[in-house]
Formats: sequence, structure tokens, C-alpha cells
Amino acid sequence: MKRFVALFVLLALAVPVYAGKRRAAWDDPNAAGVVTGYCLYYGTQQGGPYPNKVDVAPGQREVTLTLGPGTYYFVVTAVNAEGQSPYSNEASTVVQPLPATQQNLTIQIIQP
Repeated sequence: MKRFVALFVLLALAVPVYAGKRRAAWDDPNAAGVVTGYCLYYGTQQGGPYPNKVDVAPGQREVTLTLGPGTYYFVVTAVNAEGQSPYSNEASTVVQPLPATQQNLTIQIIQP
């Protein structure tokens, strides 16, 4: 499993900034056909624990998640017949809460 240590997690922020969608993508330069999948773990505490897990199919190296407001920390592992690699480096993102809705809106119908 030592060949999987070089996983790198990248986190791409989705637009708009307030949306809760985030794309987690990673590179595995050592995969070479021996990886049978990946596990993406995430949580709200830096350094873990990472209570949320997403199983990812082999060949796929990104996942789009919908998250609520807060700061999230991510790691990924590679999986093969021998087991699971150690955690990759940690990446993080901040999901901003949606702005408050506008109150007291008025509409006026204008005749042409």
C-alpha cells in the first residue's frame, strides 16, 4: 500500500460563492491500474475525525457534494485488493450561508 501515499486532494469552489456545492478532485500518480476505487472522507474538524464517507468508483477522481454552511475538511484514500492507503493531505473549503432574503419587496404592473 505504500505506493498510494502520493494522493493529493484539491478542492474546487463552485460558483456562486454562497452555493453549497463543492467539487473535490484528486490526483493519484501511482494508480497504474491497481486502484479499485477511492474513499473520500470529510468532516468539520481540522485533522479529523472525518465522519462522512463517499465511496468512489475506480477511474473517477472527483466528487461533487452539496454541503450546508460551515468549514469542511477533506481527505481521500486509494483502495485496492490489499486494502486502503493512508489518508492523503487535507484540503478544506468554507461554505457561506445564503444571504438573508429581501423583505418588503413590492411589485408594480406597468401597462404598455
